[in-house]
Amino acid sequence: MAEQDEHIEILKELSTLSPGTFVLGKGQYMVRTTANDIINAGRRLEDLSIYNFSTENDRTVSINLLRLRNSIIDKHFRHFEAGNDWTLSEGGSRSGKTYNFLLWAYLQTCTGKFDLSIIAPSFKMLEFGAFSDLKRILSEFAPDIHIPERPTKIDVHGSFWTFEVVTSENEAKRNRTNVFVNEADGIPEIVANLLGRASGRKFIDFNPVKKFWASDKINELGANILRTTWHDNPYLTENQLKWFADLKLKGEFAEPGSPESYAYQVYYCGNYSLLSGKAYEMEDFDIVDEVPVKFDYFISYSDPSLGVGADYFASLLFGIKNNTAWAIDCIFSQFVKSGGFIEKLNHWDEMYGKVIDHYAEKNGTSGVVTRAVKEMYDGILTEVSNGDKKEADIIVYSSTAKKFKFKRSANMIEFLKQCANFPNDKWDDAPDCLARSAKILIKNFDL
Repeated sequence: MAEQDEHIEILKELSTLSPGTFVLGKGQYMVRTTANDIINAGRRLEDLSIYNFSTENDRTVSINLLRLRNSIIDKHFRHFEAGNDWTLSEGGSRSGKTYNFLLWAYLQTCTGKFDLSIIAPSFKMLEFGAFSDLKRILSEFAPDIHIPERPTKIDVHGSFWTFEVVTSENEAKRNRTNVFVNEADGIPEIVANLLGRASGRKFIDFNPVKKFWASDKINELGANILRTTWHDNPYLTENQLKWFADLKLKGEFAEPGSPESYAYQVYYCGNYSLLSGKAYEMEDFDIVDEVPVKFDYFISYSDPSLGVGADYFASLLFGIKNNTAWAIDCIFSQFVKSGGFIEKLNHWDEMYGKVIDHYAEKNGTSGVVTRAVKEMYDGILTEVSNGDKKEADIIVYSSTAKKFKFKRSANMIEFLKQCANFPNDKWDDAPDCLARSAKILIKNFDL
């Protein structure tokens, strides 16, 4: 009886994490310790295979591991623990899918070896997505671990975690153990299949924005995919909750197919959605005469043409400051060729004195120009493979593009006029470029 009482006292301590008070989750709210709390603490210790409390060190380790386990939303924990070869997490914005995976993965390093390759379609996605989340986790649970300034390689309790941008077959072919692909809809299918050769498990997450190769990885019972929305995340801030409330206010009863309806369906409800209709009016664009002197980051997107008087060569350079995107320069001409493109890229690099992440269309004729320029340009130029739903993308991302600020110039005004004329203009190169830019920016930044 005395031994049983001692174990109950230990479980009370483990369930409370502070004497007399049970902390649920990460301390969002507190209730008094109850028998049910003690039972739950015991079950979570069983999850972690912790049965030994014989020394003070055992108890300290158990408390720390339980604190980590308590921070993982239960449905995510069960999903990752199921042990599927391919484990899929589909969720809208702020659903906690990436953060909870990294918490679970970090927990594996506390009880054994768990090497992990963390992959995204771009460096900015890595930096502002998985790497940012991991920094938060390590600062709370392992402040002694050295975190590099940029996403590269980290030794996590003897497990090696590498951060990689993988968009080509050659990059995908090297040997890996466990693989996590963040924003997996940005990875080509052939690359995904090569990553699937990893000797360990494969984890991917993505937003329900479009159908892609992930559907082929769902098993027959559909048991290896977890679908979540922001409702499943109890740790949202007041500002984040307000953002979702605004989505509902503007989109719940909006016209089907409108950008507002799309944003509500995808980001609030976590559903796939179809769109139709006109994307812009000229008054939708915030055209300014002055822009900040300094920006935090720069990104450009280009939809090249052959420059022979047919399609337009459309390109936008963005500066990012305080979660606002400023379109500060553009190329918009039917006669710019590859040499002019390289000249403009070099001009932007020299003018802003730092490395700019440049993106350009990979498909069709535009892709031919992009690949030719990559051979000659001494900088970062990433090819982007876009789907064939161009018109839908123009509508989909118009709600994001309307938040941008555009620096006034003759070229920029002509660019925006073509956007406002879509779908009634002969050409759609400008709205296509703006949509693809918005698509990249919203994945990289919290705009």
